[in-house]
Amino acid sequence: MRVFQLRRAGRTSSQPAGARQWRHSWVVGVHKVRQLYPSEQRRKMIYCGPYSKGPCSKLMISDDVVRALSANTYNTHSQSIP
Repeated sequence: MRVFQLRRAGRTSSQPAGARQWRHSWVVGVHKVRQLYPSEQRRKMIYCGPYSKGPCSKLMISDDVVRALSANTYNTHSQSIP
C-alpha cells in the first residue's frame, strides 16, 4: 500500500496556473459529472470515463493506489507500506 500526501499547506507555486509537468500518465476511473445543457437550462448527471490522463510519452501507472487526507504536513515524500 502506498500513501501519498496530496498537498502541502501554504505552498506557493512558481508556475502559472495550468502549466503542469506530469511525470507519468494514469487511468481515470468512471465518475459522475453534472453536465450543463444550456438549451434546457439545467444540468444532467452523466458518467465519464474510464480514460487515460497525462502525456502519452510518459510511463503509465496501472497499480491500485489508496489516497488519504492527512493533517501531517511535514512528510513530503510518498511512503511504501508493505
